[in-house]
Parts: sequence; structure tokens; C-alpha cells
Amino acid sequence: MLKLKTIFGSACLFVTVHAAAVASRDQPILTFSSKTSPSWCLDIQNLGTANGTPLQGYPCNAGDLAEGWWIQMVQSNNMVLRNPSTNKCVAIQDASQDDGAQAIITDCDGSQPNQLINWPNPAGDLSFVHSNKCLDVDVNTRKMQQWTCQGTPNQKWQVGGWTAGGGGNGGGGTKPFFGLAYSDVSSVQQAQSELTFLSQYTHAIRTYDVQTAQFALQAISNANLPMKVLINIWSDEDAGGVSGQQDLLVNLARQFGGLIYGVSVGNEPSNAGTAVAHSTILGLVQSTRSMLQSQANWNGPVSVIDIVSGWLSFNGDYTQSYPTDFLQQLNPVYVDTYPMYAGFDVDSGAAINYIDTVVTKQFGSECNGGSCMNGKSPLVITETGHPSAGSCSVCGNAVAGIEQMNKYLQQVTCYAAQKGIDLFVFEAFDKPAGQAPAGSIENHFGVFKRDGGLGWKEGVNDLSQTQPASCKR
Repeated sequence: MLKLKTIFGSACLFVTVHAAAVASRDQPILTFSSKTSPSWCLDIQNLGTANGTPLQGYPCNAGDLAEGWWIQMVQSNNMVLRNPSTNKCVAIQDASQDDGAQAIITDCDGSQPNQLINWPNPAGDLSFVHSNKCLDVDVNTRKMQQWTCQGTPNQKWQVGGWTAGGGGNGGGGTKPFFGLAYSDVSSVQQAQSELTFLSQYTHAIRTYDVQTAQFALQAISNANLPMKVLINIWSDEDAGGVSGQQDLLVNLARQFGGLIYGVSVGNEPSNAGTAVAHSTILGLVQSTRSMLQSQANWNGPVSVIDIVSGWLSFNGDYTQSYPTDFLQQLNPVYVDTYPMYAGFDVDSGAAINYIDTVVTKQFGSECNGGSCMNGKSPLVITETGHPSAGSCSVCGNAVAGIEQMNKYLQQVTCYAAQKGIDLFVFEAFDKPAGQAPAGSIENHFGVFKRDGGLGWKEGVNDLSQTQPASCKR
């Protein structure tokens, strides 16, 4: 059932009809809401389908067909906004250059400048290419129009999730992932496009270097996305090379402190104590924490990058190869755990049993509900995943494949949600060609695809549709 509406002065007329949404699994449906108080969503008046139907501001309703939009990039920094239900695009009537010209829907034609909108726009505006004027909602009449850009809240737009049947994707219990690893980014523009898409499915991302974090944080801020970033300062194996990254991180914390989930320092071999002493790694953590507190007034969690569960010795009693006194100084404990590399297969349930062993035994006998080392530190699983293809000579009975990937993602996200553990899946997208040897599983951990339009990778289940509500965060 759909409530159609139109505005007559201050009165609203509601009509109830039956309608079905037209959606594509490869294109997330988004909403655009003004930063006024109250906020108004970009809405098709009466859900009309004729060319020239006016656009209006209307209270945002999750799943309303009149308020859903696809972003379709036309050029490197221009988009059209297409409504999935009508298959029409946003335009300015008669390609007018005037202030107050009505925003409408019409047949989509990306060659028409009055349909092209500059995107991403760091200022948060939606400016039309033909006039260089901004989409503007009149707060008194709710008319959607173009107007000379003035930086006012009625010209600033926030991107949000659209969910059929209500609910939205804006809060806990609605997204299939808590976090996703995110890498191979070269600009704020790329990050803003990709993170706008990913924000429908995850609350957080993890980056492996501070430069990528800079792109991501700026993009999240530009688009006002509901996401946070776990930032890694990646050190050399001798624990060097971090000072410049620390300085950049301090600057980011000053600008975007509220968007930073946490910070990790080091690299996996160093953390194992095989390259440098554990005391050296802890020193890096302490110096990073001190700089953030004293220079940026940021007091969030700083710890050592991934404690690798596969390097913990299996001696029957699950004795740890990391010294207990080292682990007890970490807050939180960031854990990297891959059943695939440990030889545990998905189909038999061995993989998720291995995860449970890591959580409940290897890091303390009372490690439940995200608490490790007998309650002394929270646990975050900062890396886990399963490849959709490729070969592995050290993986024993574990098999790469789409079916196994789907099963593992379902199992591990449900497990983490029910235990109350923040979990970052590796990774958002497959590695670009050439980053790992041909045929290696390292190229195939991505959940989504970048090529041919952002979307779920071919064969990967859309967990936002298939995952039980109890498994969502």
C-alpha cells in the first residue's frame, strides 16, 4: 500500500493505492533530505509519472516510492538522480537559469545539462550544471526549486538509506555488517561515491593507512554519512615509519574526531614479537595515544593492530603464543582470525567453531559479550572473511567458493551480533588485478563489486534481505 500525497497550501491530501517498487540489487536506493529543521525529503508530488511533475519537500517516510533515488554517474563528477518507481530523472523545468525555477521529473537524458548535478560536492550542495545554481527547498511552501547557492540549510542535502516497508538503514539492528575493510582508494571523490553505497550496509569501515582514512573521513563528512572509521598506522617490521602518519592522524582527529571509531598501530609480524620486542610496539601505541590526547583532545581507543589468532599455539589447553602481560596491556584487543587459513571448512561448521574457540578460550576463559582477558579489555574482530574463488596450498580442508563465502558471512556476522562483538569483514571490494599472484585467494575476499556499477558481487547473497533481524547491527 502506498500513500500518495500533494500539498495544497498547508493542507495535505492522502490517497491510498496499491503499488510495487522497482529496484535493482546493484543500485542502492537513497533518499536526499534537507538540513533544515524540520528536514524535508526530495519527493515527487503525488508520485506523478508525467514529464513535468513537480518535486516537493515532504516529511521523510522510509520506503516511500516518491522519495527513493538512484545515483547514476554520467561523467567523473556529474550524476543524474533517477526515481526507480517512475524511471524519471530530476531536472529544472525548461532548463531555466532563473532563481525559483521549478525542479521536476522528466525522461532521463544524461546529455541534458539541466539534469546533470555536480557530485560529489564537498559543500553538501546539489548544484545543476546548466545554471550553476543549487537545489533549494522553500521552507514555507516546500517547493523544490533552483536558487543561487548561498550555503543555507535549505540548500544542504544529506544522503540516507531507503528501505521498503519502513525501518530504514540508519540505526542499530538494520545493517548486515558492523564493519568492512576498505582500501585501494585514490581520492575523496571515489571514497564519497563508494562510501555512500556502503553506508547502506555497514556502520563502519577499516582503513590500513592514514591517507585512505583521510579520503574516507572527508567523504563521510561531505555527505554526512552514518559511518565511522577504524584507522591503522601501518609500521615497518622494525616498528619504524610512523611519525609522519602520527602527525597526519592528529590533524584528522582535530577535524573529524567524532567520526573515528578507533586507532590501531603496528603490523602483524611486529605484533607477534618476531621482529621487534613487544615493548617497542606498546611504546608506539602509547606515543600515538598521548599525541592524540594532548594535541587533538581525542580520547578514543588506541591499540595494537591485529593479534593474529592463527599464531596462537594449539596445545590442547589453547596456550597463547602472545605473552599474557602483553595482551593485558591492550585496550581494546584487536583480533585477526581466518578459519580458512587454519584449515577449518565452512560446510561442516568447523569454521565458526574455530571463531568461537578464539573468542572464548584463546583470549581468556570469560571472553563473552566482547570482553577479553577475563574482562579486562573489549574484543574487536578487526579482520575475518572467506574467499569466493582462488587456490590455497596451506588451507587444508577449507575450500574457496561463492557458496562457502555466503555461508561464512551469514555464520560469522550472526555470531558476532549475538555475542555483541564488533566485527570487520575483510573486505568491501576485491583487490585490483596484480596486487596478489594470479589465482590466489587473496584477490577474492571482496563482498561487493566496483566494476560495472557498485553492487553485491555476482553470486554473493544480499545479506540485507536474507539475514535474520537478530543477526543485524
